[in-house]
Amino acid sequence: MARIELFTPKFKKGHWTVKKEKLYFEEDGSEEVHGPFERDFEAITKLLNGMYNLSELFLALEKKSIQFSFTRVLSFLEHLVNLGLIENGNEYLDYYAKLQSGAAEHSSSHQELTEAYFTKDRIKAFIQKTCLVPEGDSEVLNKLVKYARLVHSQPGDTLIAQGSEGKEFCVLMSGKLGVYREEYGQRKYITELNPVCVFGESPAISGKKRNAEVSSLHSSWVLAIRIRDLMDPSQAEEFAEIKSLRTRLIINQILNCSPLFKNVPSEILSRFLNKSGVLSHEASENVLLEGDFGDIFYVILDGHVEVKLKDHKISELKKGDFFGEMGILSGGQRSATVKTLSRCHLLIIRAEDLKELLSASFYLAFNLEEEAQRRILENTEQRHNLGVPLDDANTITDTSFSDYDFDDLDFSSISIADISGISDIED
Repeated sequence: MARIELFTPKFKKGHWTVKKEKLYFEEDGSEEVHGPFERDFEAITKLLNGMYNLSELFLALEKKSIQFSFTRVLSFLEHLVNLGLIENGNEYLDYYAKLQSGAAEHSSSHQELTEAYFTKDRIKAFIQKTCLVPEGDSEVLNKLVKYARLVHSQPGDTLIAQGSEGKEFCVLMSGKLGVYREEYGQRKYITELNPVCVFGESPAISGKKRNAEVSSLHSSWVLAIRIRDLMDPSQAEEFAEIKSLRTRLIINQILNCSPLFKNVPSEILSRFLNKSGVLSHEASENVLLEGDFGDIFYVILDGHVEVKLKDHKISELKKGDFFGEMGILSGGQRSATVKTLSRCHLLIIRAEDLKELLSASFYLAFNLEEEAQRRILENTEQRHNLGVPLDDANTITDTSFSDYDFDDLDFSSISIADISGISDIED
């Protein structure tokens, strides 16, 4: 089934307005009536100005923080179909019924949920939407359910206190949570958490104190899991699997801190991990060579690399930064050499798998393009002064990651068994 963003409206590029409950297109003194539309959609229809597809519309709604009901937007789009304003309208009408059914299934108030709702099978379904379980690994899934406890919190309740010992990591299954940090005697709002997501994993792994508070904004249901229960040394045969869980939690935190994965659903993040592998490089090794053709995308898990164009050092990339996307997106040659400055662990994913994920997640595609363009613009002047072409590497800045010893981590559960053509490049 196609994604909603793939349907193409026949909107004209110009100025749209809502007057007397009808949608107007005003250009060259003419008016075209495409209604009726309810007044509640005025904020949405104003965003049609200059838009060509639904992904742009939904992005605009998100960027402007406009509150909207998913089911009502579907009704709005159905009306566009009936007016002949969506090119693949017949396909959409078939799609609409399935979307409406799915929306109705998830429209029940979280406040109405009870403990009885969270059966073992439902809890498993929630966990499988996260990064916690390698694809098809029922043993790890069953162990997570075995050691999890269900927590119900009301608005204002504190789930995690800043400064407390990190013994558990959590999975938010329903509701909404707020993250706060006390700085200089003032309680500062940081962000909100929405289902389904993993949080609190860093202190649970490292044993360090919590650096933030997590409190309920709505009635919420959370799974709390003691990682040390899972890592009981007496269960020696399970230790390797739990190390894999620990590894996935750490990588999940790095990716979640990255703007590249902002607004990306946890299911997509989990699929990204399941399709990824890990490469280790010693210091002073070439990862990419300028002029080569490449089909691998890289995210730095730890270590530092330098980007060189025509033997000129352009930038350094660190933990959480990515590179290699320009060659994949353009299908062309690598326009930069990337060389390690220290021992590095790199999360890698093949072009075909990345493109599949980009087609499945509008936000991942948008974030990748936006971050690439941002870095290109930032470095244009420097490259121009050096007389070298645009580079193939883009950095993500303003990230905060805990320090982990990646040499101690087990990457087996996220390795790609059949990666071909991926190897260390000799200097």
